Amino acid sequence: MNIWRDVEHATLRSGRGSFLEPATRRRTRWWELVLTCGHQVERHARYRKADPPLPQGTRRSADDVLPPAVRVSCLECRRAVLKEMFS
Repeated sequence: MNIWRDVEHATLRSGRGSFLEPATRRRTRWWELVLTCGHQVERHARYRKADPPLPQGTRRSADDVLPPAVRVSCLECRRAVLKEMFS
């Protein structure tokens, strides 16, 4: 069961590293999304398809990032509903 919420505000963030290798030089981007229910979630940024394909390891610019999602599933709301159902 998914509880879908509309996105009120989205901010593109960027940083270095990953969970598996925090000291890596690899840059990553993600969206911070504020939902209509008041909760905040993060989603990985997706990129436009390159034509022709880029060589592996090529850095993508922020201009290549696709717009954020308009609706997303809210896990906090889902947990609240399930907790209410089974308590």
